[in-house]
Amino acid sequence: MPLFQLDKKALTPIQQSDFPNEKALQNLVEANIGAVFNCRLVASEFSTGSKHAGRIDTLALSEDSNPVIIEYKRVASSELINQSLFYLNWLHDHHGDFEIAAQKALGASVEIDWSDIREPLRDCRRLQHLRGWSHVKGNEVFSRGPGAGGAARERARG
Repeated sequence: MPLFQLDKKALTPIQQSDFPNEKALQNLVEANIGAVFNCRLVASEFSTGSKHAGRIDTLALSEDSNPVIIEYKRVASSELINQSLFYLNWLHDHHGDFEIAAQKALGASVEIDWSDIREPLRDCRRLQHLRGWSHVKGNEVFSRGPGAGGAARERARG
């Protein structure tokens, strides 16, 4: 999608360029996380522990005090869905780890609202249903039609 600069009543296209790597994008977003996402930074490169052996790129707290996980990817990948569900599941099971990190970064009086955390298994089943749970290129999540999944969802029910 092209971006433009407004100068009086004239629009001038802005030259777009890619980031050299994911880390450069991550550093820029984390340095400006309040302006970009209206969040407060909790942690960068947060370890999910030896059992899960993952590393969450950015942990933050939303303006509504909900936990936020941000992952950066240079290219689209079906693995992003799996990774996101893994981190959502981790967050669901590790409230205490997130709270300790948030208190360390934002102060002991920080409040965290866990009421808007989605249920990982429900989200996983929804994605399986919509995608056919395949890694074959070309599968898509339909956004048109009656409800999430559109006509594809209606055919799957039949």
